Amino acid sequence: MVNSNLIVNNEPKSHTAESFKTLRTNIEFTSMGKTRIILITSSMMGEGKSFISTNLAIAFAQQDKKVLLIDTDLRRGVQHNNLDIKNDMGLSNYLANPKLDLNRIVNATQIKNLYIITRGDVPPNPSELLSTDRMKNLIETVREDYDIVILDAPPALGITDSLILTTFVDTTIIVSAYKKTKRDDLKHAQKAIETVGGKIGGVILNQVDMKKDTYGYYGRYSYYYAEDGEKKKKKC
Repeated sequence: MVNSNLIVNNEPKSHTAESFKTLRTNIEFTSMGKTRIILITSSMMGEGKSFISTNLAIAFAQQDKKVLLIDTDLRRGVQHNNLDIKNDMGLSNYLANPKLDLNRIVNATQIKNLYIITRGDVPPNPSELLSTDRMKNLIETVREDYDIVILDAPPALGITDSLILTTFVDTTIIVSAYKKTKRDDLKHAQKAIETVGGKIGGVILNQVDMKKDTYGYYGRYSYYYAEDGEKKKKKC
């Protein structure tokens, strides 16, 4: 069965795949090639951040860049399912065990140039693990080994996990869902990230009818449209 979450890989000529390639280009253009660590979050669950993270990572990998996708959603992470990778040992295990070597948790995927660190076991203390020096050092280590690193992070409102991680990365992109995300929630997420010192690169407007809209602006941040390849409601 074809995995509908890997639309850039499975349907490279589709409108949605082209949207991700445009997003990739915009990120490269606006950062002048300086952005290497990208965090993807949302204000609330169900806005498609994991779908966006997966396909953006694939888009960069197709450009012959060495890409690492890290599932930092230690509570509900789904990237191991998206990329059909075993989740026997992942990020949470590495952060909780100082003797565990980083190479033990990095997995090659079926997609050329794309590697993944799955979330690992669900820990009792996700925020505490993500705020450790070990997590910060992991980011700095992979910065040297990969061209692009994408963190699929939890929603920014309600828990502090993403807010902690935004201080470790080069830029943060917020995913919102067309006609679903409340403007106040988006503003609160923006303010929370900026308050801790995180840098927001833009907002992706997901689940847009591509036949009606192509581009635009949302508040003072530019945004890009993307269609969610999975039409069923799901937690991402």
